[in-house]
Amino acid sequence: MANVIRRRGASPSPSDRRNEGTRKNSKDGSGSGWRVFFLTGDFAFLVCVGVAATVAAHMVHALEWAFVPTCLLSMGAAMAAQIVLSVMASPILGSIESMVPSMIVAMASPMAICAFHLAGQEPSRSMAIVVGGVVAMGMFVFVQIYGRSCVSSLRKERAKVT
Repeated sequence: MANVIRRRGASPSPSDRRNEGTRKNSKDGSGSGWRVFFLTGDFAFLVCVGVAATVAAHMVHALEWAFVPTCLLSMGAAMAAQIVLSVMASPILGSIESMVPSMIVAMASPMAICAFHLAGQEPSRSMAIVVGGVVAMGMFVFVQIYGRSCVSSLRKERAKVT
C-alpha cells in the first residue's frame, strides 16, 4: 500500500511511517516456529472438536430411539460440544478461527454417524473417534489449501496494482 501511495505522489500515513522498519520479508523464515506452533494447535483443536462431537452423537444414537428424533438430538449434542470447546479455545485461537472450521467438523462428523445408523450399521465408540478424527483432518487440510489459494490470489492482485 505504501508503494501505491508513493507512486501517486501523496505522503505516507503516520502508521506507514511508524511501521516502516517493522515489515519483514515473509520468505526469510522468521516466525516459522510460531507458525508450526499455531498450526499444531489448530489441528489439535479441530481433532478434539471432531472426536467430541462424534462421540456425543454416538452416545445419543446408543439410546436407540426413533431415527429422526435421535438425529436431531445427536446434532444438538454435537453442536453443544463444539460451542463449549470453541468458547474455551477462543481466547487462544480467536473466535472466528475456532468457530467456523469447527462448526463444519461438528456437523459433518455426526452426520457420518447418522449415515452409518441409517445404513443399519452400529459403529463402535472407537469407530466414532476415528470418524471424528478423519473429518477433522480433512477440514484442517481444506482450510490450509484454501488459505494458501487466497494468499496466492491476493499476491496476484497486488502485483497487478503495483
